[in-house]
Amino acid sequence: MGKTIFENIEQIKIKDYKHKLKDQQKTTVKATIQLKTGKSQIIEFRAKESNLIKGAKVWFFVCPIKGLYCRKLFLTDEYGFIGRKSFKNVLYLKQTYSSQIRERYAPLWEWNVNKYSDRINKPYFKTHYKGKETKRYKYLKEKDKEAKEKEQKALQLLHFILIKK
Repeated sequence: MGKTIFENIEQIKIKDYKHKLKDQQKTTVKATIQLKTGKSQIIEFRAKESNLIKGAKVWFFVCPIKGLYCRKLFLTDEYGFIGRKSFKNVLYLKQTYSSQIRERYAPLWEWNVNKYSDRINKPYFKTHYKGKETKRYKYLKEKDKEAKEKEQKALQLLHFILIKK
């Protein structure tokens, strides 16, 4: 799968961290991250008031390039950690395929056959109530049947592709 972020980090030092329960005014924390490539980077965290709970704070990363609030930072080779909006012309692999190719190979990409049968086979899942099948059981049973049909189509398509080559 590749390296995780933590394999690329040598050490993390947090500067100016004096945020305690008594000190509610502290809203900025800076951390210095030493990467294994030899680079070091200062990451800034800022707190904003929550819109859900009065008096609560939500912590965000600050993107080192654009200065925007982020919930996630991504590790790059060139710039270190940056926010998602700092990337230019980045697409998911699926987005590079035409719609016809995506439609044709969709059964191969959406291949999670046991998703519904696993939920049905949980120990306390109710399949019947007062002698009748529950709505959830009917729904999951139908989806499981559809998934198995998709699996068969995907296997046929894969077989066709392998034989064609």
